[in-house]
Amino acid sequence: MNSTTFNRNKYSVYCREHIKEFSIELRDEASAALSNWPGRSVIVLLGLSSIINYIDALSRENAYAIYVLFAYVVPTLILILYPIVTFVFSSVEKYSALILDLLCLTGLIGFCITLRYQFLGARTLDELNILFPNGDFL
Repeated sequence: MNSTTFNRNKYSVYCREHIKEFSIELRDEASAALSNWPGRSVIVLLGLSSIINYIDALSRENAYAIYVLFAYVVPTLILILYPIVTFVFSSVEKYSALILDLLCLTGLIGFCITLRYQFLGARTLDELNILFPNGDFL
């Protein structure tokens, strides 16, 4: 057995022995990310993104512009409600890593929804080409 395999096995044993501490640390870090300044800055960025996309859609006379405002409602609500829910039900905090994953997933879905409504508002091929100023759409 070479030294790399030995070190890998030794590390695997160490990880198995300390998995409880690792999961507690992951939970605490995820909870801090959701409750503290990273979560608050994500709320601001999602709000700004929604407003900027809405203004852009309005300037293009997109009939679906109002829906762009609501694309990031779910991730924003997760971030706003997480500290309140964990204050009332402290047992929810043990799921903070899963909630962080859910936040990322809903943020990605919100981005896809924004793109969908931006593309639905383009009535012609020329309007689609305007959405891509650096190159042709087709």
